[in-house]
Amino acid sequence: MGALVDLGGSPKSLGKVAEIVERNLPGVNHVRVKTTRVERGEISAQLVEVSSEEKVSKRKASDLQSSAMKCARALGLSERGAAFVKSVLDTLSSAESRVHGQSAKEIELHELGSADTLVDILGVWPNLSKPGPRRRRNPASPQVSHENEEYPIRIDNTHGRGNSSQPSKRTCE
Repeated sequence: MGALVDLGGSPKSLGKVAEIVERNLPGVNHVRVKTTRVERGEISAQLVEVSSEEKVSKRKASDLQSSAMKCARALGLSERGAAFVKSVLDTLSSAESRVHGQSAKEIELHELGSADTLVDILGVWPNLSKPGPRRRRNPASPQVSHENEEYPIRIDNTHGRGNSSQPSKRTCE
């Protein structure tokens, strides 16, 4: 999620997702999203932390799916966006059911059944489909494409020592 925010996504949209998850996921209160710029070695990135008060320790996959679809509608996700959310949850449920030898609909999800999971999944689509403000393209900057549109990858090659007019020596493949 932090990478999407770095690529122009909106931290405010994640706050809206958290509010909607809180309203539509039974057994959860105080869903919050906090974004912070962090540095690890020479890499600077956006850290996204989701916190919540969970009143339950597990949820059936089918209940999580139902809540996710309510959230998708409340967020106004497109049909394609809602299908993305359903597909991700189907994949997670299927993987858990194989590991535990139970039906994908009836599998009980512990960590994956939390509000954090829904915020992560539901927060992806709005940040992919509605990128942040356009930036002037620097020909020396690598690009990321999504649905025939390009977005610059910002690379700080100054290592905290101010601005540099030299292009980064790092490559993006």
